[in-house]
Amino acid sequence: MKIHFDHVIGFGKITDTDFIYSDTWGEFETRDDPDLLLDAGWIPWDGVWYNIRSVRIDISKYKPSKSTRRQHKKVTAHRNLELDEKSLESMYDSYCKHHGFKRNIKLRDLLENSTDTLSFEYEGRIVANSFFLSFPKSMVTLQFITDFSVRKLSLGNIAQHYECEFADADGREYVYILGGYEEACIYKSSYHGFQWWTGEMWSEDIELYKTLCERDSKVRVKL
Repeated sequence: MKIHFDHVIGFGKITDTDFIYSDTWGEFETRDDPDLLLDAGWIPWDGVWYNIRSVRIDISKYKPSKSTRRQHKKVTAHRNLELDEKSLESMYDSYCKHHGFKRNIKLRDLLENSTDTLSFEYEGRIVANSFFLSFPKSMVTLQFITDFSVRKLSLGNIAQHYECEFADADGREYVYILGGYEEACIYKSSYHGFQWWTGEMWSEDIELYKTLCERDSKVRVKL
């Protein structure tokens, strides 16, 4: 992997504190093993790789809750279904509004960068979608979007259950669910098989993970 540093986008503070930020990313090379990169904390996004506080689920330890097992029977998962972009846009708007997300991921880029999708059908219509990348031993969930008008089901938990089922059926060992930052990501620690990347090792210390996420939410960035 070729590592890039951008000190133009990056910035620093040295007069009253030592804080240096540099945008850093990795460029995948043909000799690289994607599963080894994932195991070392690297996550692919939009054609490049970033080393982050990555979160994954060890499929050998995963098991859904009783509620998820009961609810998932009401939902049918379709793999690589042809998707309607207008419907996706509406669903994504609902998803962002519910979570208060201000960022905007271009759905066209998401579709082009994904190798697989899972679409979830409830009462005759698609109510959620997962976009992911498949590798020999791993699956990386890039984005999950859902229609929050469906209040009867915990669609996030149901989707995670199906993702683990599909990954296990394909012989994969881990499902990576991007990074673990701010209080919005604490829910990821509730999954059986949860692990997070410290920068040196994969940890199962849920309390430390929660503490770090809570700390993230208190940090204020003003540019």
